[in-house]
Amino acid sequence: VYVDNTAKAVFARAGESVTPKFNYSGSWMHGYVYIDRDNNGKFDAKMNDDNTIAEGSDVMAYSYYEGKNSTGASVSNQNVLAPPAFTIPADLAEGYYRMRFKVDWDDIDPAGCIDQSNSIIANGGGIIDVMLNVHGDNAYVNDANRNGKVVAAADGADLVKYATPFGQDFKIKMVPENGFEYSGIIVKYGYNLSGDSIVRDNVQWQKVY
Repeated sequence: VYVDNTAKAVFARAGESVTPKFNYSGSWMHGYVYIDRDNNGKFDAKMNDDNTIAEGSDVMAYSYYEGKNSTGASVSNQNVLAPPAFTIPADLAEGYYRMRFKVDWDDIDPAGCIDQSNSIIANGGGIIDVMLNVHGDNAYVNDANRNGKVVAAADGADLVKYATPFGQDFKIKMVPENGFEYSGIIVKYGYNLSGDSIVRDNVQWQKVY
């Protein structure tokens, strides 16, 4: 029922509109999307009294819940899986956030319906978590080594908060001091590089040799 796929990431900018896609072998099920937007380790499915999504809720989109989809539009055909497009919250800081996709029947609970007569397990539903990488236009590169330096290959500039377009190839040039040579390089990448590498089971940064 549950798959931890947080080794993979979805990339988006804060304020960007995204369209979720579901692929499910079956019918008469509904799709739901959540983002742990405050990174508190849980999904808060806050809903208003009229069953619209509450301000600050971790519910992002759903195809069907008590007769409506996440845009508030009435849904007459209950056999609809794909939720409408939604906007990544504009107030999200750059970083990693846990994102959840759920296939269930008419239930807003991020953990799935547990009603024995209509449970997510009995209905053949499922939950999968991935990481959402909320990024800006640029990545910022810094060099940390002794007996030489690493510079940007394009212009020879020192790597001190060097801005390069996010998601694009970035070439470096390694310049050892006389009498020294390099045997490799360690790239440390992610967010909050001076903090813990894992926060509430979510990887924040990694090292690659």
